[in-house]
Amino acid sequence: MSVKEKYVKAARIIIKAGILPFPLTDTLLEILYMLLEEDDLDFIMAFKRKFSQTIEQLKKSSKLPEEEILKMIEKLASKGVVFNQPNSQGVMVIRLLPLMMVGPFEYIFMRKVNHTEEEKKLAKLFKTLFNEAKDLIHEKYDMFLPVFQKLPPIDRTVPILQKTKSGQEVQISVNETVEVPEEKILITQDIKELINKFDDIAVGFCFCRQHEDLLGNPYKETDLRENCQGRIPA
Repeated sequence: MSVKEKYVKAARIIIKAGILPFPLTDTLLEILYMLLEEDDLDFIMAFKRKFSQTIEQLKKSSKLPEEEILKMIEKLASKGVVFNQPNSQGVMVIRLLPLMMVGPFEYIFMRKVNHTEEEKKLAKLFKTLFNEAKDLIHEKYDMFLPVFQKLPPIDRTVPILQKTKSGQEVQISVNETVEVPEEKILITQDIKELINKFDDIAVGFCFCRQHEDLLGNPYKETDLRENCQGRIPA
């Protein structure tokens, strides 16, 4: 098997590890060429049948000794390619991550970027890949619709950047009974309980804003970048 064939095989496994249907394009491969070395590929192929594995399971699937597995995990986790976290029983579980939601895209751009040529190149490649994925979804929307229907809702804050002209109220008839959600103000004790659910809570750089910074489209409303929160369950 040639080196390119190994990258293609690893790419297929990484794509299957995620929810979004990324096309296997030259752009995606170029991203992997930048993220992964050739000796990383065999380890990624060990996740072909199971995306989440314990160390003992990885020893069988990768045929590597534990010492080598731990080195590989540390190396790939720093790039967001794998995620290592103890489960509820305290057993370390290693999961292969997709390229985004959550994966290398978030891990790379959630750090403080230094605007290096490599960072700018990766930002452009991810932008191209997102457009390729968008085109694929539009082309085969009916095929992907069942996947999207099962996705959990994505939180999104839509900013108001300027005052809009006020006008008359518009009524839109849907001819259906619409359930009005109940509003609830959480008491301090509830907030404490939510916080106590997590072992670690951290604030990182906004990967969306930093990605746009590297593309030459900086967010103009504020220079604030450390505004993303990460939480690891207890």
